[in-house]
Amino acid sequence: MKRILLLLLAILITNGPVMFGAGVRYDAKTWRTVQTYDVGYMRELVAVKCNFRGKDIHHMKPNWYESLIWQNIPGERGKFAHVSVMVAKPDLAAFKSIPTDSSGAEITLYGRV
Repeated sequence: MKRILLLLLAILITNGPVMFGAGVRYDAKTWRTVQTYDVGYMRELVAVKCNFRGKDIHHMKPNWYESLIWQNIPGERGKFAHVSVMVAKPDLAAFKSIPTDSSGAEITLYGRV
């Protein structure tokens, strides 16, 4: 299995819809179920399941690139959840080998928070 170093910019729930904005309201029961992370979890190894990557890869810093990974939302045809990731330059070729079309099979990527 290919190892890809990912720096997750946001820790999002990739198994469900992700919504942001002033128009979205959550009840108190939902807020109690949100998983929180301490700063002490930085640099921990994580696994993220996805189906494809975004086509755009932006060069952010001398040795880092930014892109998105996407996952189909189960039970909702044509809807996807995504996470922004940072990819190290040595791992860029492996990241580019991930398909960019939504018909891809589920894959697991490993990286550090």
